[in-house]
Amino acid sequence: MVKNPPPRPQFASAGLQIVAAVYEALGSATAEQLATKVAFALGLRGEAITVHTACSTGLAVVHLACQSLHIGDSDMALAAGVNLMLAPSVVRAFDQTGALSPTGACHAFDADADGFIRGEGCGVVVLKRLGPGAGMLSFPQEGWTLASDIPAGTAGLV
Repeated sequence: MVKNPPPRPQFASAGLQIVAAVYEALGSATAEQLATKVAFALGLRGEAITVHTACSTGLAVVHLACQSLHIGDSDMALAAGVNLMLAPSVVRAFDQTGALSPTGACHAFDADADGFIRGEGCGVVVLKRLGPGAGMLSFPQEGWTLASDIPAGTAGLV
């Protein structure tokens, strides 16, 4: 038995009640444990890893999933990226430095650019091994034509 258990998180707004429920349901998982807790909750089998690479995490996990599929470690993979802004102190720090856009709009690569805006989101892709040669595209060449978009003779006929 733990003498002094860590305090339960206090969520300031009612809008975070769903986050609080998920937090509690997953056993107060830290970010490092989240992948294994989600895999367990969904009844998944196999590797479940958490990756932190700042802005490129989503791309990194898709790469790792594709690599696992390519070398035959798995037949199917879920790759997900999540960004939640649960700490108001981080947003305040960006605001105090003047990094956040005072207009609340993103004007990337524009003369009106006045900072950036933060956002939350989640994306998940399901990747599946198609087998040897699957997904390989083949475009038959049937010889010379007047233009590249004009089929030759029997091209495309079954």
